[in-house]
Amino acid sequence: MDCLNDRLSKKDLGAFYTHPVYANLAVRELVLPAANAAIKAGKKDYVILDRCAGTGNLESALIGLKDDNGDELISHCIVSLMNIGNTKSLMKTSWIK
Repeated sequence: MDCLNDRLSKKDLGAFYTHPVYANLAVRELVLPAANAAIKAGKKDYVILDRCAGTGNLESALIGLKDDNGDELISHCIVSLMNIGNTKSLMKTSWIK
């Protein structure tokens, strides 16, 4: 995807960008089942690590979804930002201020 964006879009969105449709799909098809598998395996807690938070699309997809224990997935998420551009993009989103 990064090769399809012009330089300005890369600067605004980051070199690698995950469309919200794919973030939602990843959360429902991969993250939620993995969290529930950890719970079934007897784990007391789990961590969802987003090392490249960028625009926050993964985190947005986590909000409102609950695991089998009734915990909201976002409460298990740790966000790491790669650079100041990512921080600025994240601050523009409506879910974090």
